[in-house]
Amino acid sequence: MGKSLVVESLSAFYGKQQILYHVSMTMPEHQVTTIIGPSGAGKSTFVRCLNRLHETTPNARMEGSVWLDHQNLYELDPIIVRRKVGMVFQAPNPFPTRTVFENVAAGLRLNGIRNKSIISEQVEKSLQLSSLWDEVKNSLHQPVWNLTRGQQQRLCIARALAIEPSVLILDEPASTLDPLSSLKIEELVEELKSHYTIVLVTHNLQQAARVADLTALFLDGELVEQGSPAELFTRPKDKRTEDYLTGRFG
Repeated sequence: MGKSLVVESLSAFYGKQQILYHVSMTMPEHQVTTIIGPSGAGKSTFVRCLNRLHETTPNARMEGSVWLDHQNLYELDPIIVRRKVGMVFQAPNPFPTRTVFENVAAGLRLNGIRNKSIISEQVEKSLQLSSLWDEVKNSLHQPVWNLTRGQQQRLCIARALAIEPSVLILDEPASTLDPLSSLKIEELVEELKSHYTIVLVTHNLQQAARVADLTALFLDGELVEQGSPAELFTRPKDKRTEDYLTGRFG
């Protein structure tokens, strides 16, 4: 299901302020691409450009192109783009007044699916994929506040998977979680890449090294360097990469 995501000369702006500078890179299908860098490096802006959330901010714009399966995502309806490129944010954001089941089903209903058996099958499949089914199968119609924070984040992943995207973006998905919940998210990412192309933003260099097939370092809105974790973390080509990894800045 996953497909490669190709970015060509992507620049992003908020009003007159430029946030990203001519970023070009490929996020290969069925791999985990981790985006690392200090706060303010442009990581979140970059991934918000991938599913056209960036343009929802007043005065925000971008230049360049984003390709998925030979389609320029900036030539498609943004709603279609967000079906193809799902996104999970830093803090778990389930719909607080809805049940576990209704949280996962929400995207399906928004996309016009009304058949109850199809919805039930897709909800179960998505909860299975997010490694949450066994924990919630007996409480599907209970409020989401009964779930732990880690479970809520996996529920948000299930909600994103329910509409069967090709790409799953995870923007710091474990940064507010305890170590055990964070480890579950990492294990889940490893399992999901066989189905999806995954882009993971993280401040945690150890996490990036553990889960990534490809790692890209952003500094001051530029893509400084990219490569396998083994290459980037042990044999960086750019001195700025070495400085960042050794804590000299950022």
